[in-house]
Amino acid sequence: MTWSSIPNFGDEFAKIRERVHSSGARLIEVLYGARNSMGEPTAPESSSDGHGHWLAIEIDGIFQILSWRHPTHEGGHQEYGDGRISNALRDLELDISAKEEICSQAARLSYSQDWEATSAKFDQLSDEWERIFDWETPKEKQLWKQFQTSKKIFYEQCESNHNNNKLHNKTSSMKQEI
Repeated sequence: MTWSSIPNFGDEFAKIRERVHSSGARLIEVLYGARNSMGEPTAPESSSDGHGHWLAIEIDGIFQILSWRHPTHEGGHQEYGDGRISNALRDLELDISAKEEICSQAARLSYSQDWEATSAKFDQLSDEWERIFDWETPKEKQLWKQFQTSKKIFYEQCESNHNNNKLHNKTSSMKQEI
């Protein structure tokens, strides 16, 4: 679910907190709908005030909701953030960690000369990457470039080795004819 602006839910006491997440995306948190002990609107201060909680990351001007819980006076139900992303921020961080590990493996493999086995391993790493959710964060885009660079280094070496072998075989063949 995405939004094009940060909501305050019509609450003059809403608190909006922003920070840059380690993913490079802006993380926005909105606390709203708090009530004091007499049921009057108040600024959200503690979990006992029944405030609602809206959490999103901003990517290219669009706010991708990570979770949204309504305030207690609206029923307190979880609007978004159940299922796979019941803790979406944690899931985002785990997905980035998995991509970082793939990049580390790819970097180690990039100078391998075991052409066949390493090519198969790069295919496996590519499949693993595809299975991980793409949050489209700046960090993920940077990691994708790293992964592609490692693959490029390996395949350029592989091609160079192949060309050298063809040249060597051609030269050997020419020497035998002489």
